[in-house]
This record gives sequence, structure tokens and C-alpha cells, in this order.
Amino acid sequence: MKVLKKDKPEWLTDDLLSLKRSVRKAEKKWRKSPSEENKARFSSLRHEYREKVRHAKWQNINTAILDCGNDTKQLFRTVNNLIGRKQDNPLPESDSSISLANDFANHFLRKINTIRDNLQEEPLFIPPINDCKHLMAFQPLSEPQVLKLIQRANPTYCPMDPFPTSLLKAHVDVLLPILTSIVNESLTMGSFSFQWKTATVCPLLKKPGLDMVVENYRPVNNLPFMSKIVEKGMLLQINEHFLLIICCLTT
Repeated sequence: MKVLKKDKPEWLTDDLLSLKRSVRKAEKKWRKSPSEENKARFSSLRHEYREKVRHAKWQNINTAILDCGNDTKQLFRTVNNLIGRKQDNPLPESDSSISLANDFANHFLRKINTIRDNLQEEPLFIPPINDCKHLMAFQPLSEPQVLKLIQRANPTYCPMDPFPTSLLKAHVDVLLPILTSIVNESLTMGSFSFQWKTATVCPLLKKPGLDMVVENYRPVNNLPFMSKIVEKGMLLQINEHFLLIICCLTT
């Protein structure tokens, strides 16, 4: 029977492995010839190895957290991985998968209808008349702008994507002109593809330990990758326009 080797931890460098072998070698020598000199040599190497392992682990964790930046989702994922917290998502019992999917779909649709009904009761906000320029159309993005959006996006994969997001990001230098054209076609025409509005919905338990009933689940939408890139491109220009409005209102 073939035994699969475990992946080496990121913090375990070649220098640490070499030092570890020296510790084992010194230990064997001390056990074979238990003199004070051999014991002192073994103790010294073992202490050095433990201190370097502790520092390497601390540095690895610190780097992993700093790499998250301001991305709180990535930070939570990183912390969960570090402490070994499992992301179990049990589902309610049901007679069939189709029946359970329909129960979730009906529940989430009712929630959406309730939110829409509540919004209709809110008074319509009419901004004051000012000399601010109106945002009449979105402007095309340059290739460096689209590249920046793609590089910052999480490599999540949607079953409706034509190929994995990791493959797209790995060959973005080749695909960038086509992707930029797709983004700008949507922005300039003011059109958002119907396929981009379709998502795979995964019910996620709001909090571990809650009763497994549909009311305690929230929908997590997995959208096509390019739809999120176009949305981010729109958001950039909308944010700039809002900043312009704020400047007009405060002057």
C-alpha cells in the first residue's frame, strides 16, 4: 500500500529541515554515547531549532494576515484556516433534493418580496437642484484599469463561467484585450447581459448551532466572474460621480 506524503508547511524551509536533521543526528549520538558534551550539543541544537520554528510560524501567520489587507472576507477565511475551524454547512432534512431546493427558493423569494414591499412605503428621495453634471453614460475603461480589477478580484468560480477563474487570471495578459472589449461594450451600450444576472444560490446557515430550518439560512449568490468585473467598473465611475455631487452640495 502506497502512503501519500503530506504537503510540507509553508514555514518549513530547507534550512529548518537541515537543522532538524542535525538535531536528530545529535540526539542519536547522545543516546549512543551519553556524555555531557553530547548532551549539551543535542540540547543546544534542539533549543535553536524550536526557537527558529516558533519565529518561522509567527512570520508565516503575520504575512498571511497582512496579505489580506482590507479584505475582511479573506481575513476571516485566513483565520479560520489557521485555527482549523471547519466551514460545515448542514442542510435541513427533506424527502428529496428537489423538494428542499423548492423550499429554499420559496423562502428566499418571500424575503425579497417583503423587502420590495417595505421599500415602496418609503418616501421618494428627490435631491436638491444644483449645477452638478449628471452621469448620463459610463465611460470605457483602459486595459490597465480592467487588469487592476481582475487582479484584485477573488478567484471564485461560478458553474456558469466558460472556464475556471484561476485559468483566466493565469493568462490574463493574453485575454486582456478581449476582456476589456467585453467590459467596455457593456458600459458604452448600457447593457448588462441576462446571463450575468443569473446566479447559483447556496443556502448558508446564519450561525453555527441554529436549528436547521429554512428561516435560519441566508442566500449566497455565486455570479459569473465577468459580471462582477463589469459591476466594479461601473462602481468606480458611480463613486467618482457621487464625490462630485458631494463637492457641489458642500460648496
